[in-house]
Formats: sequence, structure tokens, C-alpha cells
Amino acid sequence: MRFYKLVQCKNYLQKYNLFQSKLVKKYDTWRNEILYS
Repeated sequence: MRFYKLVQCKNYLQKYNLFQSKLVKKYDTWRNEILYS
């Protein structure tokens, strides 16, 4: 049971990291457009 929860937690973190990196990329491109337009 504990192991299952651990795996779930890991999957959740991976999804969250993916989402976060997408946001960071979006933010970076948006910032660059403003800075270098």
C-alpha cells in the first residue's frame, strides 16, 4: 500500500514538473517578446 502511494506521488510530481516547465517556457517566450520587440 505504501509503495503504491509512493508511485502515485512520483507520477504526480512528474506531471507537475512537466506542467511547470511548460509554464516556464511560455513565460520565457512571452518575456522575450516583450524585451526584444
